[in-house]
Amino acid sequence: MALINCPECGQQVAETALACPQCGAPIARGIVTTQETAKGFKMHILISTLFILVGIVWAIGAGVNSTNPVIPVVLIFAGLVWFLATRFRIWWHHK
Repeated sequence: MALINCPECGQQVAETALACPQCGAPIARGIVTTQETAKGFKMHILISTLFILVGIVWAIGAGVNSTNPVIPVVLIFAGLVWFLATRFRIWWHHK
């Protein structure tokens, strides 16, 4: 069993401990990783939503007389697939 230093008092603490036995400070080893992962998921949700919105605005702006409506439809579809895939990944990694 490896020992790490408590971030508050510097006392040697087992790496599996939830809190320091000396001062009671929480040992936050997994929180940073979880927060960074959540930030990545949020960024993916944001970008996919922007794809959908840009596709919708583009399709509305082009109107019915558009000669090439493929690009906005692809943006909407890609954004929707990306959004759903990210939501599935969030569900899958949720503990």
